[in-house]
Amino acid sequence: MNPNKILDGIYSQQDSYILYNIVKQLNPQTVLEIGCRTGRTTSIILQAIRPDTKYWCFEKDPYFCKQVKSFARNEYSNYNVKFYFNVINHSLLKSLPPIDLLFIDAQHDYIFAKWYVENLFPLTHDKSVIHIHDIYYKDNLDSLGFKNHPQTHRDIVDQNKLKELYPTIYDQYYENKVLFEEDVIRNFCLDNPEYFWYSTTQTPICEPATKIYKSSDVKNCSFYLYKENYYDKIY
Repeated sequence: MNPNKILDGIYSQQDSYILYNIVKQLNPQTVLEIGCRTGRTTSIILQAIRPDTKYWCFEKDPYFCKQVKSFARNEYSNYNVKFYFNVINHSLLKSLPPIDLLFIDAQHDYIFAKWYVENLFPLTHDKSVIHIHDIYYKDNLDSLGFKNHPQTHRDIVDQNKLKELYPTIYDQYYENKVLFEEDVIRNFCLDNPEYFWYSTTQTPICEPATKIYKSSDVKNCSFYLYKENYYDKIY
Protein backbone atom coordinates (compact mmCIF):
# COMPACT_ATOMS: atom_id res chain seq x y z
CA MET A 1 0.00 0.00 0.00
CA ASN A 2 1.36 3.39 -0.99
CA PRO A 3 0.71 5.88 1.88
CA ASN A 4 1.28 8.78 -0.50
CA LYS A 5 -1.88 7.86 -2.39
CA ILE A 6 -4.13 7.71 0.68
CA LEU A 7 -6.38 10.70 1.33
CA ASP A 8 -6.70 12.30 4.75
CA GLY A 9 -9.55 11.28 7.01
CA ILE A 10 -10.60 9.80 10.35
CA TYR A 11 -9.56 6.22 9.75
CA SER A 12 -6.61 4.90 11.72
CA GLN A 13 -3.38 3.53 10.27
CA GLN A 14 -4.00 0.05 11.68
CA ASP A 15 -7.52 -0.03 10.20
CA SER A 16 -6.11 1.17 6.89
CA TYR A 17 -3.65 -1.71 6.63
CA ILE A 18 -6.26 -4.25 7.73
CA LEU A 19 -8.73 -2.97 5.13
CA TYR A 20 -6.11 -3.00 2.39
CA ASN A 21 -5.04 -6.56 3.18
CA ILE A 22 -8.60 -7.85 3.34
CA VAL A 23 -9.52 -6.24 0.03
CA LYS A 24 -6.39 -7.63 -1.64
CA GLN A 25 -7.21 -11.10 -0.32
CA LEU A 26 -10.85 -10.84 -1.30
CA ASN A 27 -10.04 -9.56 -4.80
CA PRO A 28 -13.60 -8.27 -5.25
CA GLN A 29 -15.29 -7.94 -8.60
CA THR A 30 -17.95 -5.66 -7.11
CA VAL A 31 -17.66 -3.02 -4.35
CA LEU A 32 -20.41 -0.92 -2.78
CA GLU A 33 -19.24 1.86 -0.46
CA ILE A 34 -21.70 3.89 1.62
CA GLY A 35 -20.29 7.11 3.10
CA CYS A 36 -16.90 7.88 1.56
CA ARG A 37 -16.73 11.31 3.28
CA THR A 38 -13.17 12.67 2.68
CA GLY A 39 -12.26 9.61 0.63
CA ARG A 40 -9.63 8.01 2.85
CA THR A 41 -11.22 4.56 2.70
CA THR A 42 -12.06 4.99 -0.98
CA SER A 43 -8.40 5.70 -1.75
CA ILE A 44 -7.36 2.56 0.18
CA ILE A 45 -9.88 0.35 -1.58
CA LEU A 46 -8.89 1.72 -4.98
CA GLN A 47 -5.26 0.74 -4.34
CA ALA A 48 -6.30 -2.82 -3.53
CA ILE A 49 -8.70 -3.62 -6.38
CA ARG A 50 -8.28 -4.27 -10.10
CA PRO A 51 -9.16 -1.60 -12.69
CA ASP A 52 -12.04 -3.72 -14.00
CA THR A 53 -13.70 -4.01 -10.56
CA LYS A 54 -17.17 -2.47 -10.55
CA TYR A 55 -17.21 0.10 -7.76
CA TRP A 56 -20.29 2.11 -6.67
CA CYS A 57 -19.80 4.82 -4.06
CA PHE A 58 -22.49 6.85 -2.24
CA GLU A 59 -21.88 10.06 -0.29
CA LYS A 60 -24.73 12.30 0.89
CA ASP A 61 -22.58 15.45 1.21
CA PRO A 62 -22.18 17.04 -2.27
CA TYR A 63 -18.89 18.73 -1.34
CA PHE A 64 -17.16 15.53 -0.27
CA CYS A 65 -18.68 13.55 -3.12
CA LYS A 66 -17.29 16.05 -5.62
CA GLN A 67 -13.82 16.00 -4.02
CA VAL A 68 -13.51 12.22 -3.94
CA LYS A 69 -14.90 11.89 -7.43
CA SER A 70 -12.24 14.34 -8.66
CA PHE A 71 -9.51 12.33 -6.89
CA ALA A 72 -10.68 9.07 -8.48
CA ARG A 73 -10.88 10.69 -11.90
CA ASN A 74 -7.34 12.07 -11.63
CA GLU A 75 -5.60 9.10 -10.00
CA TYR A 76 -7.63 6.15 -11.29
CA SER A 77 -9.02 7.35 -14.60
CA ASN A 78 -9.13 3.82 -16.04
CA TYR A 79 -11.03 2.37 -13.06
CA ASN A 80 -14.74 1.57 -13.11
CA VAL A 81 -15.85 3.69 -10.13
CA LYS A 82 -19.08 5.71 -10.05
CA PHE A 83 -20.37 8.18 -7.47
CA TYR A 84 -23.92 8.86 -6.31
CA PHE A 85 -25.89 10.82 -3.68
CA ASN A 86 -28.27 9.50 -1.00
CA VAL A 87 -28.41 5.72 -1.09
CA ILE A 88 -31.81 5.29 0.59
CA ASN A 89 -34.44 4.25 -1.98
CA HIS A 90 -31.99 4.81 -4.84
CA SER A 91 -33.14 3.00 -7.99
CA LEU A 92 -29.60 1.73 -8.64
CA LEU A 93 -29.89 -0.77 -5.79
CA LYS A 94 -32.47 -2.77 -7.72
CA SER A 95 -30.10 -3.36 -10.62
CA LEU A 96 -26.86 -4.16 -8.77
CA PRO A 97 -25.20 -7.56 -9.17
CA PRO A 98 -24.14 -9.51 -6.04
CA ILE A 99 -21.73 -7.40 -3.98
CA ASP A 100 -18.36 -8.86 -2.92
CA LEU A 101 -17.32 -6.01 -0.61
CA LEU A 102 -19.91 -3.90 1.21
CA PHE A 103 -18.32 -0.96 3.06
CA ILE A 104 -20.54 1.14 5.34
CA ASP A 105 -19.37 4.28 7.13
CA ALA A 106 -22.37 6.59 7.27
CA GLN A 107 -24.95 7.56 9.90
CA HIS A 108 -24.56 5.72 13.20
CA ASP A 109 -28.16 5.69 14.37
CA TYR A 110 -30.38 2.65 14.59
CA ILE A 111 -32.84 3.67 11.85
CA PHE A 112 -30.16 3.76 9.18
CA ALA A 113 -28.68 0.55 10.59
CA LYS A 114 -32.03 -1.22 10.33
CA TRP A 115 -32.38 0.04 6.78
CA TYR A 116 -28.95 -1.14 5.61
CA VAL A 117 -29.30 -4.55 7.28
CA GLU A 118 -32.60 -5.06 5.48
CA ASN A 119 -31.68 -3.48 2.13
CA LEU A 120 -27.91 -3.77 1.66
CA PHE A 121 -26.93 -6.98 3.45
CA PRO A 122 -29.12 -9.04 1.05
CA LEU A 123 -27.01 -7.73 -1.84
CA THR A 124 -24.05 -9.74 -0.53
CA HIS A 125 -23.40 -13.48 -0.88
CA ASP A 126 -21.70 -16.32 1.00
CA LYS A 127 -18.16 -15.17 0.14
CA SER A 128 -18.71 -11.45 0.66
CA VAL A 129 -17.11 -9.26 3.31
CA ILE A 130 -19.18 -6.58 5.07
CA HIS A 131 -17.35 -3.73 6.78
CA ILE A 132 -19.06 -1.33 9.19
CA HIS A 133 -16.97 1.51 10.57
CA ASP A 134 -17.45 3.62 13.70
CA ILE A 135 -19.81 1.58 15.84
CA TYR A 136 -19.73 3.56 19.08
CA TYR A 137 -20.00 1.03 21.87
CA LYS A 138 -22.20 1.97 24.81
CA ASP A 139 -19.58 0.53 27.19
CA ASN A 140 -17.18 3.25 26.01
CA LEU A 141 -19.51 6.24 26.39
CA ASP A 142 -18.09 7.49 29.69
CA SER A 143 -14.51 7.34 28.43
CA LEU A 144 -15.63 9.20 25.31
CA GLY A 145 -17.12 11.92 27.48
CA PHE A 146 -20.73 11.44 26.40
CA LYS A 147 -21.97 10.24 29.81
CA ASN A 148 -24.68 7.93 28.52
CA HIS A 149 -25.84 10.41 25.88
CA PRO A 150 -24.21 9.20 22.65
CA GLN A 151 -26.58 11.31 20.56
CA THR A 152 -24.33 14.27 21.45
CA HIS A 153 -21.68 12.83 19.16
CA ARG A 154 -21.76 14.56 15.77
CA ASP A 155 -22.05 11.23 13.96
CA ILE A 156 -25.02 9.97 16.01
CA VAL A 157 -28.30 11.68 15.29
CA ASP A 158 -30.46 12.95 18.14
CA GLN A 159 -33.69 10.98 18.48
CA ASN A 160 -35.73 14.12 17.83
CA LYS A 161 -34.14 14.63 14.40
CA LEU A 162 -34.67 11.12 13.05
CA LYS A 163 -37.98 11.93 11.36
CA GLU A 164 -36.45 14.92 9.62
CA LEU A 165 -33.47 12.90 8.45
CA TYR A 166 -35.40 9.83 7.29
CA PRO A 167 -38.79 11.04 6.01
CA THR A 168 -39.22 8.04 3.69
CA ILE A 169 -38.32 5.27 6.16
CA TYR A 170 -38.93 6.79 9.59
CA ASP A 171 -42.35 5.19 10.13
CA GLN A 172 -41.01 1.85 8.99
CA TYR A 173 -38.08 1.62 11.43
CA TYR A 174 -38.77 3.98 14.34
CA GLU A 175 -39.05 2.46 17.84
CA ASN A 176 -40.11 4.34 20.94
CA LYS A 177 -37.03 3.46 22.94
CA VAL A 178 -33.34 4.30 22.96
CA LEU A 179 -31.55 2.14 20.41
CA PHE A 180 -28.15 2.34 18.74
CA GLU A 181 -26.45 1.01 15.66
CA GLU A 182 -24.69 -1.42 17.98
CA ASP A 183 -28.01 -2.94 19.04
CA VAL A 184 -29.05 -3.58 15.45
CA ILE A 185 -25.75 -5.24 14.53
CA ARG A 186 -25.67 -7.32 17.71
CA ASN A 187 -29.14 -8.64 16.98
CA PHE A 188 -28.12 -9.48 13.42
CA CYS A 189 -25.07 -11.40 14.65
CA LEU A 190 -27.12 -13.33 17.20
CA ASP A 191 -29.82 -14.11 14.65
CA ASN A 192 -27.30 -15.20 12.00
CA PRO A 193 -24.73 -17.46 13.71
CA GLU A 194 -23.34 -18.53 10.33
CA TYR A 195 -21.41 -15.25 10.22
CA PHE A 196 -17.88 -14.88 11.52
CA TRP A 197 -16.98 -11.42 12.72
CA TYR A 198 -14.32 -9.40 14.44
CA SER A 199 -13.77 -5.84 15.56
CA THR A 200 -10.58 -3.79 15.62
CA THR A 201 -11.48 -2.30 18.99
CA GLN A 202 -11.07 -3.81 22.43
CA THR A 203 -14.76 -3.92 23.36
CA PRO A 204 -16.75 -6.81 21.88
CA ILE A 205 -20.18 -6.17 20.44
CA CYS A 206 -21.37 -9.58 21.64
CA GLU A 207 -19.79 -12.90 22.51
CA PRO A 208 -18.01 -14.87 21.25
CA ALA A 209 -15.62 -12.60 19.36
CA THR A 210 -12.55 -13.20 17.22
CA LYS A 211 -10.45 -10.10 17.82
CA ILE A 212 -7.26 -9.41 15.95
CA TYR A 213 -6.36 -6.17 17.70
CA LYS A 214 -6.48 -4.80 21.21
CA SER A 215 -5.85 -1.19 22.13
CA SER A 216 -7.10 0.95 24.99
CA ASP A 217 -6.75 3.94 22.66
CA VAL A 218 -9.35 2.74 20.17
CA LYS A 219 -12.89 3.80 21.12
CA ASN A 220 -14.65 3.02 17.86
CA CYS A 221 -13.86 0.33 15.36
CA SER A 222 -13.81 -1.32 12.00
CA PHE A 223 -16.24 -4.19 12.34
CA TYR A 224 -16.15 -7.03 9.81
CA LEU A 225 -18.81 -9.63 9.02
CA TYR A 226 -18.18 -12.61 6.75
CA LYS A 227 -19.24 -16.22 6.28
CA GLU A 228 -15.89 -17.57 5.09
CA ASN A 229 -13.06 -17.34 7.60
CA TYR A 230 -10.81 -14.73 5.97
CA TYR A 231 -9.09 -14.18 9.31
CA ASP A 232 -7.18 -17.48 8.89
CA LYS A 233 -6.24 -16.65 5.32
CA ILE A 234 -4.90 -13.15 5.97
CA TYR A 235 -3.23 -13.49 9.35
